[in-house]
Amino acid sequence: MDVFLAALAVIMGLLFFVIGFRISFYPKKIIVGMLNYKYKTKTKYEPQKSAIVVAIIMGALLMLGGAYYIFIGVVSIYNLLS
Repeated sequence: MDVFLAALAVIMGLLFFVIGFRISFYPKKIIVGMLNYKYKTKTKYEPQKSAIVVAIIMGALLMLGGAYYIFIGVVSIYNLLS
């Protein structure tokens, strides 16, 4: 059971890291997609500079959180198997 939880932590960490990477490196595409989903339109929208900066910061925080969970999961798997 402990190995399962450690593997789950690694998988969730990878998921957070990938989502954060995508938000950080493609902020305009993410913002336009979110606005199109919210307003149910297909228009091209140029996001404001502040929205881009906030998206990059949020993506970086998600990447840090994902890296933390990956680290904790790998250390716990290492401790369980040794």
